[in-house]
Amino acid sequence: MSDRPTPRDEHRARVRRRVLDAATDLVAAEGTDFTVPQVAERSGVPLRTLYRYFPKRQAIIDALAAEGDQVAAIPLPSGLAGSPDWLEEAWTNL
Repeated sequence: MSDRPTPRDEHRARVRRRVLDAATDLVAAEGTDFTVPQVAERSGVPLRTLYRYFPKRQAIIDALAAEGDQVAAIPLPSGLAGSPDWLEEAWTNL
């Protein structure tokens, strides 16, 4: 048995990503005052399908928070060593 995701798993991941990207855009524009139908419209995912992935609005917010926690866990570089040349030059010019 392979650890490769099935086409169904890949589809689910794409739909979930579209929903979370749309919710992120709405949060950036309006804060957490968005509605599930707004997320469905912005993501292009039918409302009924969206509710299969996220049964409540709070589930979307929780998923966004979990993603934020994952991003926050990525260590920041301690210096410019290994950075692209253009970045080091830009930093130096500041």
